[in-house]
Amino acid sequence: MQAASFPPPYEARRPTESILYQTLAGHLATFVHERDRELCPLPKYVRDELEAYLRCGIHHYGFLRVRCPKGECDFEHAVPFSCKIRGFCSSCFAKRAAEIEEHLTEDLLPRVPYRQYVLTFPHSLRYRLAWDGDLLAVIHKAVIDRIYRFIRDSLSIKFKRKDLRPGSVSFIQRCGSLLNLNLHFHLLVMDGAYICRENKRSFFHKIPDPSDQDIAELLESIIEAVELCLRKRGLLDEESEIPEDLQSIEAASRASVGQKIAFGERRGQRVRRVGFRREGDVMEFKGPQCIALAGFSLHAARRIGSEDRRNLSQLINYMARPPLAEDRLERTATGDILYKLKEAWNDGTAGILLSPSELIEKLIALIPPRSSPLVRYGGVFAPNFKRRDEIILAPGSCKRNVTEARGR
Repeated sequence: MQAASFPPPYEARRPTESILYQTLAGHLATFVHERDRELCPLPKYVRDELEAYLRCGIHHYGFLRVRCPKGECDFEHAVPFSCKIRGFCSSCFAKRAAEIEEHLTEDLLPRVPYRQYVLTFPHSLRYRLAWDGDLLAVIHKAVIDRIYRFIRDSLSIKFKRKDLRPGSVSFIQRCGSLLNLNLHFHLLVMDGAYICRENKRSFFHKIPDPSDQDIAELLESIIEAVELCLRKRGLLDEESEIPEDLQSIEAASRASVGQKIAFGERRGQRVRRVGFRREGDVMEFKGPQCIALAGFSLHAARRIGSEDRRNLSQLINYMARPPLAEDRLERTATGDILYKLKEAWNDGTAGILLSPSELIEKLIALIPPRSSPLVRYGGVFAPNFKRRDEIILAPGSCKRNVTEARGR
């Protein structure tokens, strides 16, 4: 008789032993005091997230008592509350990514092909999008509309445009490899559209595989839409006034985009990189369905087949990943913090060296405004699409979708 298998016992993590926790616990109060003294205080939502992180996973601040529901064993455990912040907590990010992946693959995404579009922005626009949630929403909608137009154009010879319904799930990533602010879009888009005709059942039709020229024309269309949005808001040729309560975030965001320091003794200086340049190395940006123009770049080479759910799950986990890997943080003998790259860059950069204050500065630039959701649903996956239940895997499963779409 085969012995019954049991899951491994629950083992609570030890957040207070991490370098990130110890850095914030030991230096956050000083950092906040210095910003107040400079008349550049942190916004309340940023302070709240930083303080919430210091309570995450610690029993002293509350826990849930878990016992065997049937009373057949002596199992009992105290599970501490999590912070649920959206800026940089690796534990909460990992849990949220697992929930989103399960929801998308089991409840939402039908068995059709998907394509990932990765869109990056010029440095001059990244920092503004990072703290201006209203502008981010407008730009995101404009980008999605142009991709939907591209899909409809590809199928308009066979079907009426008004019947073509694309769908997408957008992940807003805010961090680059060196903890620099690099707001960019990871867009999971159906590689085709549903044909939704009145009084007829919807069906899916895929688009032809786009050429490099197709992606180049799509990027030009996206740039045109972004410029139009900026011009309508008076932001194309001149910068608007920064709200007083957001000036510290604006300063940290602008510096982070340029991989510089905004506050403290090294204000205005570049982040200290670790590594050595190798002679003869040249940085190149090229590849199939990968186009760069005017500071924008669009990569659309990753396609997932309709039955390839394993790679779809892996891609979703990648798009929803946390902004930093805490296991790559090291404390040096001088008290600085070394953040190592997963792989060295072509110019030899292997990591960056930050003081505790500089690390906190980089973290606050990664915290999104509360009104800015990190996951957005569009087209046939939008909660208000009338024929949504006809298309998704599990009709009626929109609670988590609505919650994520509203950024709560």
